[in-house]
Amino acid sequence: MKNICLLDDMQHTIRSEVCTICQFRPEGSEKLGPDVPRDCERKCSIMKNLAKLDELAGRVDAVRDLDQQIIDGICQTCESSPTAGDFCTRRFTQVCPMSVHGTQALDALIALHRPTSVAKRL
Repeated sequence: MKNICLLDDMQHTIRSEVCTICQFRPEGSEKLGPDVPRDCERKCSIMKNLAKLDELAGRVDAVRDLDQQIIDGICQTCESSPTAGDFCTRRFTQVCPMSVHGTQALDALIALHRPTSVAKRL
């Protein structure tokens, strides 16, 4: 039986695991609880691609590098940057939440799918 994660559960998880440490969050929002949406979520590449991240978390390849899986599975078709894909300037300059915190978000969603597993990074 496949573990289906609900959007509310995914948002709650990302807000508690990633948003509190994200340098792109609005000032003071790290003090908000995980049930409270942040003003930055409409533009956040992690929140905008939450369904794709969740799909990836459900089928992650433990042998491959998580960053590369995010690039292949999400960044190649990202609409947050005009230069998305292999030559994304937002990823290269680390101004994209997905490029900075994508693996943390993916780890959190993997744990949501399989609470007893630990994602491996190579």
